[in-house]
Amino acid sequence: MSQTALRNDNADDLDFVVDEAIRVAGGDMRTAILSLIRGQHQPEAQMDKTASSMTPGYARRQMR
Repeated sequence: MSQTALRNDNADDLDFVVDEAIRVAGGDMRTAILSLIRGQHQPEAQMDKTASSMTPGYARRQMR
């Protein structure tokens, strides 16, 4: 598969995801954007919560 075809497939996938997010938000683009942003913050908050519950020794071991 050529690079152009790969890029077009990826763009089509992204267009579909954007359209689906807007559809789920009832056509309201602001609500769709807010939902996507909130969705990005949830994994970050979960990682922060997990990191804060680790013991210092375990955290040092993970850094290697």
